[in-house]
Amino acid sequence: MKNFLKRKKINKDASKIIADIIKKQEEIEKLSNEELLKLDDENAVVVNFNLRINKKCKDEENLSVLNDFEKVFYLVSAFETGIKDGGFEYFFLEEKGNYFKETINSLKEMKLDRILSIYEKVFKKFEDAKTDYDLRKEYFDKKITDSFEEKILRADELFLELPNSYFEHIKYEYIKNNEEKFK
Repeated sequence: MKNFLKRKKINKDASKIIADIIKKQEEIEKLSNEELLKLDDENAVVVNFNLRINKKCKDEENLSVLNDFEKVFYLVSAFETGIKDGGFEYFFLEEKGNYFKETINSLKEMKLDRILSIYEKVFKKFEDAKTDYDLRKEYFDKKITDSFEEKILRADELFLELPNSYFEHIKYEYIKNNEEKFK
């Protein structure tokens, strides 16, 4: 009985924490962009700008509604997510890879030098690949060799060695430095 009561208290405490997090997120979602940018929490700013920009472009359905700064932010965030979901090969060969040339320019714009150095080592020779999914897949299928597969795996390892805050901090700085473009 003693353990049951202890678990019940732990579950109640966890439920309270979750409820507090949800309430805080709901409050943040009500903030204007200007108010959001005044928060001291880099993570909250980046996550909520990401949510707002995804909603604005309907999760990549219509990137033309984004201004240049929002598009850079969106493409870098999509790149980060794609790499975390399945690595470099996954990103370049899936739908988000349709924008890989624009994404590389976005990485340059945001000065994500560590990612760009990984890209230079592995994918530089594929810059002439097509943006159309089927044509790009066919192109990669012809070019990918066992030694290239090893390079891709090493690139994935290098990416995973980056601190979790690497993208977050640079995206936060990008938003802050271009604050007027995100209003």
